[in-house]
Amino acid sequence: MPGCITAGETEVEALEHLKEAMESWLLVALERGISIPEPAPQPEREYRGRMLVRMPRTLHRKLAQRAEQEGVSTNQLQEFVPRPTERFCRDD
Repeated sequence: MPGCITAGETEVEALEHLKEAMESWLLVALERGISIPEPAPQPEREYRGRMLVRMPRTLHRKLAQRAEQEGVSTNQLQEFVPRPTERFCRDD
């Protein structure tokens, strides 16, 4: 969608504006007879369940120390730490 841009004060506002901008772009393209290609199929991807996460060294140290206190690995400890990504990925 060349030239389709938007912004917002918050993430939610920007996403709301994005939907409006895309709808407007499509309407103008239809009015002007601009061809709109079908969405390209997304290839199937294999997800292995692993992801490298970068964090400040101080946080890494604190997590490692806490894991040692609990007698578990840092990977096991992170299973019990609240995860903002879960909130982001929920289907609400």
